Amino acid sequence: RNAVSSGDAVTHTQNSGSIVIQEPGFYEVSFHGTFGSVSGADFPSTVSVYLEQQGQVVPGTNVQHTFHTTSDTSGLSFSQIVNVSEVPATLEIIGQGTDWFYSGITLTVNRLGGDGTES
Repeated sequence: RNAVSSGDAVTHTQNSGSIVIQEPGFYEVSFHGTFGSVSGADFPSTVSVYLEQQGQVVPGTNVQHTFHTTSDTSGLSFSQIVNVSEVPATLEIIGQGTDWFYSGITLTVNRLGGDGTES
């Protein structure tokens, strides 16, 4: 779902897993969600969540938790600055592992400025 949006540098189609960056520059991407294991899961069970930019893992965004019981939950979060030099660029949150669920997911993408050509 989309909450607040200003301008057209960042676009998201409601119910889509992709965020599309339309303007080169630097963007702060912040993610948070609550994760838990499902009933009947084999333990230990690990979930890993990370950000991909154009299908490549963004360094510094991989977070994980290992569940040991069905009552175990964990808040996973990261915040990272990404440089977008070619547009459109696609950002996606990827989750890996088995036997887990998620809720309360928030993803915020803010354009910080620049034209994306700086290193």
